[in-house]
Amino acid sequence: KQEENSNGGGDTTMNESNHNNNSEQQQKGYVAFCKCGNVTFPPPHHRNVNMLPFRLGNKASLPDNLQCYHDMIEACPYVREEIGNVAYLTVHESNHVPQGTTQRRPGLHIESPGVFRDAAKNDQDGEPWFYPAQEHHWGVGIFYNADRYEGGIYIASSQSGTTQVWDALIDSSVPGIVERGGGCGHLRPWIGQGTTLEAGELVWLTDRTPHENMKQQQGGPRQFFRLVMPHVSHWYADHSTSNPRCPLPPHVTVVHGDKFKAHHGIESDSAKKPAVTVT
Repeated sequence: KQEENSNGGGDTTMNESNHNNNSEQQQKGYVAFCKCGNVTFPPPHHRNVNMLPFRLGNKASLPDNLQCYHDMIEACPYVREEIGNVAYLTVHESNHVPQGTTQRRPGLHIESPGVFRDAAKNDQDGEPWFYPAQEHHWGVGIFYNADRYEGGIYIASSQSGTTQVWDALIDSSVPGIVERGGGCGHLRPWIGQGTTLEAGELVWLTDRTPHENMKQQQGGPRQFFRLVMPHVSHWYADHSTSNPRCPLPPHVTVVHGDKFKAHHGIESDSAKKPAVTVT
C-alpha cells in the first residue's frame, strides 16, 4: 500500500525512504485504486444498463443508445491486449436522486465477495451455494506501474461527493471476511478514511477495493459510469443487461436469481435453500 497524501491512494507522494518498498508493492499489485483523469458525461437520456457485455475497442458492439459512452470507455487506460475482449458496461442515469439517499447500492462493499460451487460439489440436495472468500472474479485488477492497469474496474459519477473509495485491499483468502454480496462495513475501523471523488473524476480500482455510494447532500440528477474489465467469472442474469450484439464469453457462469437473497453457504443443515441457480 502506497503512502498517500490528503487526496488518497490515487494521488500518491513517496519519500525516498519508502520508494523501494512502494515500488515492490506496486509490482505485486498492492494498489487499491488510482485516479485516471477526468471524463465528461454525455447528456442524460434515461439510460440504465448493468453489466452489459460489449467488445472493447468496438463501438458497434454497443447498443445504439449507449454509443455516446464510447469516448468515456476509451478514456479508461486499459491495456491494448484487451482490445476485442468482452468487458461489461454499467450506466445509470437518474433525473432526480432525493436528498439524503443514494442512487445506487448503499454501504461499504467490494465487488468480489466469494465463490460459487457447482452442483456436483454442493450440498446433498444438489443446490448451488455460495460463501465469501475465494475465486469469484469480478474484474480482478492488478496495478503494475503508472502506465499499466490490468483488469480492474473503472468508475465515475456526474456528482461530486457521492462516491468514496478506500486505499485498502480486502484479503479474499480469509473465509467469511465479507458479507453476502461483498458487504464489509464491519471492517471500517481498520481501513482508515476514504477518498471522496469529484464530479467526472475517473478512478481505477480492483474488485477487492472497498468503496461506497454516499448520500446526496442535495437532491438532483446523477449519472454513474462503470467499466468492468474482462476478468469476470459470474454474470447475474436477473441483475444484468444482455446485449444481442455481444454474447457472453463461454467461460462466464450465468447465475439466475436474486444474488442478495442467497444464503452464505456456511450455515446449519436447517438453513433455507439459496435463491440462486447456476447454469
